[in-house]
Amino acid sequence: MVLDGNSIINRAYYGVRPLTTRDGFFTHAIFGFLTMLGRLLDEEKPEALCVAFDRREPTFRHLEYEGYKATRHAMPEELAMQMPVLKDVLDAMNIPRYELAGFEADDLIGTISRKCESAGWDCAVATGDKDSLQLVTERTTVKLISTRMGQTTTKDMTPESFREVYGFAPIHIVDLKALMGDASDNIPGVPGVGEKTAMALIQKYQSIDEIYRLLPDIEAKPNVIKKLTEGEESARQSFHLATIVTDAPLEFSPQDNLRKAPSDALYPLFMKLEFTKLIDKYGLKPPADIPAAEEPVDLTVTAEAVTTVEKAKEYLSLFRKAEHVTLLALPDLSGVIVDFVAGESTAVSAEFYFSRYEGDWNALLRALFSDDIKKVSHNVKDLQRALLENGLPIEGFIFDTALAGYLLDATAGKYDIASLFAAYFHQTLAEPKHLDPDALPPNLRSASCTSSIMRLSCPSAPYSRAWSTRACAWTRTLSRPSAARWKCSSRRSSSTSMKRRAGRSTSIPPSSSARCSLNACSSRTAKRRRPAGRRTRTCSKNCGGRIPSSKRFCSTASTQNSARPTATVF
Repeated sequence: MVLDGNSIINRAYYGVRPLTTRDGFFTHAIFGFLTMLGRLLDEEKPEALCVAFDRREPTFRHLEYEGYKATRHAMPEELAMQMPVLKDVLDAMNIPRYELAGFEADDLIGTISRKCESAGWDCAVATGDKDSLQLVTERTTVKLISTRMGQTTTKDMTPESFREVYGFAPIHIVDLKALMGDASDNIPGVPGVGEKTAMALIQKYQSIDEIYRLLPDIEAKPNVIKKLTEGEESARQSFHLATIVTDAPLEFSPQDNLRKAPSDALYPLFMKLEFTKLIDKYGLKPPADIPAAEEPVDLTVTAEAVTTVEKAKEYLSLFRKAEHVTLLALPDLSGVIVDFVAGESTAVSAEFYFSRYEGDWNALLRALFSDDIKKVSHNVKDLQRALLENGLPIEGFIFDTALAGYLLDATAGKYDIASLFAAYFHQTLAEPKHLDPDALPPNLRSASCTSSIMRLSCPSAPYSRAWSTRACAWTRTLSRPSAARWKCSSRRSSSTSMKRRAGRSTSIPPSSSARCSLNACSSRTAKRRRPAGRRTRTCSKNCGGRIPSSKRFCSTASTQNSARPTATVF
């Protein structure tokens, strides 16, 4: 299959709403071209593929007729800037492209189609230009692309379907244009002869050679015969201008154009163009040896899983002194990770887990989410909803990277950390190679990186660039044995009130990490029952302990003896 590059990108430019990168570079023509290309490949499934383009230099037609295409407007600047980038994309996709000085893309397409036929190949020509219909044969099909009401369709033109529409053989469309002319290319034709008259003459006499051989003895009105007689020279010239060259000096072999997998250069190029959906569609991955875009910054990060009350007090004191901290919490509030800058080249990461913390978990959460700790987080709305459900404060939030991403681009559709990181830094977050692919839910596998939140909220700071190397720090800690428990407890809540407020079930936080109110019981999980009265949760070990539905973590100490410490408020 050979594509008419100029024709398709022009249709894409005018048929797709303007799109730009965050740097202001227009990309909608490239995106539309690739969308059409993908559709054509799905429909045709060709073994070989190439694209032909026009060149800026005048062709032999311009030299023979000064007025050739003289009425066309110059290519819009927004389209012109995308042409070289499209060619880079095609090169990265390993799709051959052909250009030849002195010839148009149509001439190259004509030559390619005939070379394919000579080599025993069938050829499909994808174009929006009806001039290419003259190339239709038993072995060459023209896939005519048209756009109407914002919908792009293709119609396969074979000798049979062409004759049904026009009433003559495909090759004689050149004779039709010789009589009626072509306003788009400024081909004059015979002055005074329009499409209807020209169509009737070609359907009856097939070619201008036959018409002029029989003149004046043809079935036409006297004034038409007069126009034809006076305009013979113009008709002959128009015929020559409209004829596609099929023997251009082009080195081409179908075998050299067999389809290949994209190269590693396509991924960074799509990242730069912000084609994240196409990255997913093509299944592209960043090359292992991709060069660093910035100089590395030395940074010492101290990470610690906090388990004791005394250590938690120390960190809370540091959090209050910091200008702000970067915080990320699991949907069920059973884990919180907090990062902050401790010095010019030092940073601290504190990780708190319900399953490991020896003190009062609710008291710790109340301290973390109080107003005296300024916090930057991601998707704060859902976090605040979970906090309110448990009667916890929602104070101290000063920045939300998800909300900021929406305000900057309300049409992006995806605002998870991985998507924002890819869009603004043209990089993807590293996958934790030591974890099983299903160790984490998809929504948290890459979106649980506080260092990425820090970089998104303050990209100019040197430490934020260095901290991007700590990608997936959360998943690193979850690779410990408690990850299995966390994974098992990530079921969605069945709370109807949560569903009503959330509006969609995917944002409902899990509710299975509640602690049994009876400290003598060792169970740390809970399950819901549906009693006739007030909804409560009972201990999964049936010890009799109950947890109110309005609380996820019960901090009330039982009168029974327990080795666990009582509640402590910081």
